[in-house]
Amino acid sequence: MTFFYDDSADVMYIYLADEAGPCLYVESSGAILRIERETEKLVSVTIPAFHRILERGTLVLPEVATAVLPHGFLESILHKH
Repeated sequence: MTFFYDDSADVMYIYLADEAGPCLYVESSGAILRIERETEKLVSVTIPAFHRILERGTLVLPEVATAVLPHGFLESILHKH
């Protein structure tokens, strides 16, 4: 799993897989989920306006996204900002 925050665009990218075949992109709860078509596996989550959302305290990820993140991930992000 890889995390990348683009400060200039205020976007958090969470990559759950290094490679994936053709994907669907689904918007859910303000996040963009990338799902591999063949396997239906979640391969990445993109969160636009990430820092602004953290400042408001309104970060909500779809259940499918939070299920694959490491335990305590959201809490660790909230404490960094």
